[in-house]
Amino acid sequence: MQQSTTPHSAADSPVGNSPQGAQNFEPSAAIKAPQLTFFYDGQCPLCMKEIRMLNSWNTSAAVAFVNLLSAEEMIAFSEVDIDDAQRSLLAMTSDGVILRGVDATYAVWAALGKGHWMAPLNWRWLRPITLLAYRIFARYRHQLAFLLTGQRRCASCELPAPPANKTGLKN
Repeated sequence: MQQSTTPHSAADSPVGNSPQGAQNFEPSAAIKAPQLTFFYDGQCPLCMKEIRMLNSWNTSAAVAFVNLLSAEEMIAFSEVDIDDAQRSLLAMTSDGVILRGVDATYAVWAALGKGHWMAPLNWRWLRPITLLAYRIFARYRHQLAFLLTGQRRCASCELPAPPANKTGLKN
């Protein structure tokens, strides 16, 4: 889902009338829409462990994390099939392109500046193996979560507020 911004002229902004040359100020540059929206299962303890880590790197609000199981958060994404997203990771680019599975994983890490860590997912010779491994993981994630965390589901896993960005403002 794209967010539209209305272009502003310097005359529309009180800063634009400043004699100090601030007329080049663009409000849309100060408030940026996320590059990527990443959908997650808010009741999967293993998923939440990764989402918490990813969110801790989201200092510039490049990614919007959306809990598939939150009616409030999902209301803006009526085009997303929740059952489909529960079967495979789902991400949406700022221009509305849907990414699934390994591609969604790579996209979120890349948006957070960590794409080099996930680059092997896209190596030509390794790609068939990563796609197969992801399908197996996705199918058995609740069982794997139980083995690794002791929980198959959590009643209400919570995502903490994102860290302050580099300007000190909250996202």
